[in-house]
Parts: sequence; C-alpha cells; structure tokens
Amino acid sequence: RLPDCSRGATAVMTWVQSIGASAISLHRDALAVWNLFVRVLIRFPATEPRLVVRQSFQAGNQSVPFVLLTLGFTGAIMVAEACVQGQRILGDLSMIGPAFMKLLVREFAPTISALMLAARYGAGTAAEIGTMKITEQVDALRLAGADALTYLACPRMLGGMCAGVGLGIMGAWIAFVCGG
Repeated sequence: RLPDCSRGATAVMTWVQSIGASAISLHRDALAVWNLFVRVLIRFPATEPRLVVRQSFQAGNQSVPFVLLTLGFTGAIMVAEACVQGQRILGDLSMIGPAFMKLLVREFAPTISALMLAARYGAGTAAEIGTMKITEQVDALRLAGADALTYLACPRMLGGMCAGVGLGIMGAWIAFVCGG
C-alpha cells in the first residue's frame, strides 16, 4: 500500500498557485507602469517649457548637495583604495588616474547621480502628486479641462531627465576633484 501524499501535494499546489498569482500581479503592475510611460511620452510635445524648466530647477536644487557629497566621497575612497591595491599588485601608480577617470565617467557618475536623483526627486514628486490626488487637485484639473498627464507627469519627467544630465556632469567633476 502506498502512503497518502495528498496533503503534501495540496501544499505544493497552494505554493505554486501563490507564486503564479504573484507573477500575474507583478506582470499587471509592470504593464500599467509601461502604459503610463507610453502615454506620458506621447504627450511630451504638448508640455509647456516653463513647467519643465521649473521642475528641472527643483530637481537640481533638491539633489545637488546629496549627489555632490555622495560622489565626492565615492571618488576619494575609490582613488585611495585603487592606490593601495595598485601599489601592492603593480608597484606603479601611473595607471590609476586614467583608469579612475574612465571608470568614473562611464560607470559611477551617471549611475550614482541617477540613483541619488531618483531617491530625492522621485520620492518628493511621488509625495507631491499623492497629496494632490488625496486633496482632489488632480480631479479639479480634469474638471477644468486640463490633461493631468501633460500638466503634472510630463514636466516632472522631462525636468528630472534634464537635471540628471547636469547632475551627472557635476558629480563626475566633484568626484574627480575629490579623488585627484
């Protein structure tokens, strides 16, 4: 006579169903974000430039100290550690400067600046739009005939992208100065 495995099979089925439900939910959420992104991209040409400039200024002002401090310390620590390892392995430190600059400009400065911008500006923007939704300001925009995506999402997205370029350049410069 074979042992009864129905409880084990039921547990496995429940586990597989929960994983499948989570995967489907994640897929739906990702699809909703993608649809929002495409709708925002379509509305880019209708965005008012003065709103983009205002959001770029706000994103830059919120994130400049954060990005510069983070990349300054990152540059100093990278050079110090690279010099210790280079001295130990190669004995020659002439390769540290060019390799540091190449790594900084291609990898670290854009990545860390984008992360810092997303942390500061993204959280602030999400809180701002969330507050506007709760206080029904977004509904008031719709009632007034304004497109909420064109007025709220597009300027913030374009402003964040414009500020990100400037922050990446300033971050690379300060990291090079601090590491130099």
